[in-house]
Amino acid sequence: MLLLNWLNNHIYKNRNKDFIFDPRINLKLSYKELFNLSYHISKQIISEKIHKKPVGLLFTNDIEFIISFFALLISGTVIVPINPKLSYREKKFIIKNSSINYIFSKKEYNNLKTKKLVKKIYNFNYKKNQFVKINNKNTNNTIIKNNKTLHDLMFIYYTSGTTGNPKGVCHSLNNFIINSKLFGNIYNINSKSIFLNCLPLSYLGGSYNLLLIPFINNSQVVLVDEANTIFLSKLLYYIKKYKINNLWLVPTLINLFLYINKEKNKKILSNQLKFLYCGTAPLNENIKNLFEKKYSIPILQNYGISETLFISAQKKYSKQSNNLGQIFNGVDATIGKLNNNHYGEFLIKSKNLFKGYFVNGKCKFIKNKWFSTGDVGYIKNKKIYLNGRFKDIIIKNGINISARAIENIILEMNIIFEVAVVGIEDKFCGERIIVYYSLKNNKNNKNIEKKIYNYCKNNLSIISFPDKIIYKDLLPKTVTGKIKKNDLIKNYISDI
Repeated sequence: MLLLNWLNNHIYKNRNKDFIFDPRINLKLSYKELFNLSYHISKQIISEKIHKKPVGLLFTNDIEFIISFFALLISGTVIVPINPKLSYREKKFIIKNSSINYIFSKKEYNNLKTKKLVKKIYNFNYKKNQFVKINNKNTNNTIIKNNKTLHDLMFIYYTSGTTGNPKGVCHSLNNFIINSKLFGNIYNINSKSIFLNCLPLSYLGGSYNLLLIPFINNSQVVLVDEANTIFLSKLLYYIKKYKINNLWLVPTLINLFLYINKEKNKKILSNQLKFLYCGTAPLNENIKNLFEKKYSIPILQNYGISETLFISAQKKYSKQSNNLGQIFNGVDATIGKLNNNHYGEFLIKSKNLFKGYFVNGKCKFIKNKWFSTGDVGYIKNKKIYLNGRFKDIIIKNGINISARAIENIILEMNIIFEVAVVGIEDKFCGERIIVYYSLKNNKNNKNIEKKIYNYCKNNLSIISFPDKIIYKDLLPKTVTGKIKKNDLIKNYISDI
């Protein structure tokens, strides 16, 4: 089926329903109104021949992201979301790797260095009515000829890779449609479902979980700023004011709820919410039990990664924090070679498995075989039980951060001999980023931590910035010379 035909049919079916509301600018758009706005821009995209290569979306949680997102979709343009908080170096890699020539953004998110990476950046601002001007041409007679099918590449999401540089994960709209409907059927997501989008739109958590899943399942979305530690009081207000009944939180925010003591706030959560989902990072079992006891709301967990999308979800309450629910119909899941604890790596096959990785301007398609997730656990009664992960990834505030990428940056400093970056469990942010290092010459250790911090500040994003830097004469190693990160984690308390 042609992508544009599917979009037209879906919009027509929901034409009179509200889809998106942004309380920050008091803007409400129905499915039809959003489509019309985006359609107008898509004609300009085609007129300027922008659609021939992937286009970057450099926004935070802005209405401009959503209108641009659907404009690119309508025109058949491959979409590459980019987080403005990334460092210049990280943005440069994504732009060059995905062959981006054009970026849609807002003035406050780009600078001269970023502008030099592409042919042009189009700055939009809906509130100032500066949104639909890509050019001054009359596009009334422009015909949108989008021959893309639902199975063609449409999305590239860059996610932290274990080798350092982020990986461009390629998906089609069909992948999202299949997976969204599976997820929606489990929780009966429909036109009465109202989601609060408080996760970054530049990642799958924001633009898939909280934009496309509601869109595909005929639901509504309230768009607000990205959640942070000072977001809690606003969050309760949003839930009550806009009758949010489907809430998706990362473990960090769930933990912060434990510090709310006002009885009326408890009632807002327990009376209003139909479903409370938790994903993007493992949830501590103690935090899960304390939250559920305090609010009498079951936290429903799920499992999936960027490459697989969701493969399981809890339909019913479970006391076990590592129980991530029943495996979806149409998903084949097994485990690889068992270790001494009888755990193995999850291997996945499904119809909505990613198409491949985007490398040097092309999608390197994967063959129809089992995909290794890098996560470890076991399967019992068709349920996923997660016990850890092989991948060298730190999850902080629900965002995947490559430990290897941070190590590679710090190793560029001539005085550094070895470095190991580990994640230490933290009840507020999930994991803290801890850097261990040794020096080529121990005599040159004056103000070294300050130098490392400054180097990281100039070369890493705020998201990847170390929480603590610790010096060691020698880093612990195995007999084969591999740094024993587990030992560093175990001995962390004694090192500070």
